[in-house]
Amino acid sequence: MTLQLQLEPAAETNLQEAAKDQGVSPEVLAKATLEQAFGTYAGHRQPNPEGVLDLLTKFAEWGKGLPDLPDSALTRESFYERD
Repeated sequence: MTLQLQLEPAAETNLQEAAKDQGVSPEVLAKATLEQAFGTYAGHRQPNPEGVLDLLTKFAEWGKGLPDLPDSALTRESFYERD
């Protein structure tokens, strides 16, 4: 796929500087960045380990303060019981 992008001047400057710092052309850096963001295979995003860790940390934070439930509260039958 070929893309043509009209970048804002600041974004273009940032891309050129980042590419120069990495010793690659702006086109190569842009391609690599897009492939990393969207995965190299259609529909498959590569998991970001830092993102997964952040998500799990948020889940742990959300769970603080929730009441402890006995195992019996999590059985299949308990979901259908009425008080």
